[in-house]
Amino acid sequence: MPGSTGWRSAPKHEITQVSAEMLRTGGVWQSARIDGRFANGHQLGLRLGEGGGRRLTFQTDDLGATMKLLGVADNVVGGRLTIDGLLSGSPGKGTLRGHIEGENYTIVGAPVMARMLALPSLTGFASMLSGSGLPFSTCGAISNTAEAA
Repeated sequence: MPGSTGWRSAPKHEITQVSAEMLRTGGVWQSARIDGRFANGHQLGLRLGEGGGRRLTFQTDDLGATMKLLGVADNVVGGRLTIDGLLSGSPGKGTLRGHIEGENYTIVGAPVMARMLALPSLTGFASMLSGSGLPFSTCGAISNTAEAA
């Protein structure tokens, strides 16, 4: 049912035009394809098991809106996020091994220590003076995370 459903986690934190195809067998998610749009037109998408494997990909072109939607943080503005990895193990004891990369986002209302660490950079200093938040061009991580039982 593309375009006919929305999902809301809190007021002003919602996605629309949601389409989803998911397959679960024996209590294990075999595949998933979920797409949606934020009110500002930006997108997010999740893929699991494409090509028959246990590959997981998640992409959004609005990191801030995604973090608000998921209830993770409300002080991130803009940005992109990509997660690309492989799931392994059994349900409840799984592991995600992959790469996480965020880019072109701003943290507003950052703690004092974070603002102080940004002072040596010209961009960080200018942003602190203007009050526009701390800009990040890229942030990446390699994940080897075990699923909570």
